[in-house]
Amino acid sequence: MKGMIMNEKFIKTYKLRQSGNSSISTIPLKVKQLINVENGDEIEFIIVGKQVLLQKARSVIDKYNDTSIQNVANQYNSKSEK
Repeated sequence: MKGMIMNEKFIKTYKLRQSGNSSISTIPLKVKQLINVENGDEIEFIIVGKQVLLQKARSVIDKYNDTSIQNVANQYNSKSEK
């Protein structure tokens, strides 16, 4: 079993498997519990540099609110720079 210690948590290595034209892997129960997902839920992969974060998919309302907040912040920043 391969793994490494990060923030005092043990991270286990999992292999990718082929399923049709996709590569698949499992999500450990502890990870599912941490991000509050169950079988059938949607998840998001967020790419940050060369790292990938995994989280429960946000609702359309949450995504809209994130975009709206960013738009307001951008408008405020552009006005304050003038």
